Amino acid sequence: MSELSTYHFILVLSNTAREKENLEDILYEAGCDDALIFHKNNIIYLEFDRESKSLEDALLTAKHGLKLPLPLLAIENSKLLGGVAFTWYVKPAASELGFWINALLVALKSRGLGIASRLIRSAEIDQGLEELYVYTDIPILYEKLDWQRAEQMGEHYVLKKALLGK
Repeated sequence: MSELSTYHFILVLSNTAREKENLEDILYEAGCDDALIFHKNNIIYLEFDRESKSLEDALLTAKHGLKLPLPLLAIENSKLLGGVAFTWYVKPAASELGFWINALLVALKSRGLGIASRLIRSAEIDQGLEELYVYTDIPILYEKLDWQRAEQMGEHYVLKKALLGK
């Protein structure tokens, strides 16, 4: 039986001003309930330990400290047609974390069938969140599903969707 080792991590949240007094509450609600939080020069640091059998296992548990749902997949006859994955990232013009669509992919042969729209709609429900964000160069895909533009950066856009909430 392998012994557990303790691995020490410091997670750095840069480009994040500490303007919100409730940052600790935001991180706790996101599942980060065992980190020491400190800041210096508008950079936030989360420091924590993980006991694990290997560094790889420790990294996986550290990564999943901020709880995210599993990716949503579109499958037909055991064939993967597409999927959507999520992440936590800083909201536009804010210093708090927001829930973002990290990746949306539909197989070339399955495009034009409405799969991307159905995956986005599925991402909007049952998350228990007040809003969802995406960074994209295809804003029309989201706008036709009632998403609102929050920011433009060159040819890319940040869009936001107000959800039913918690």
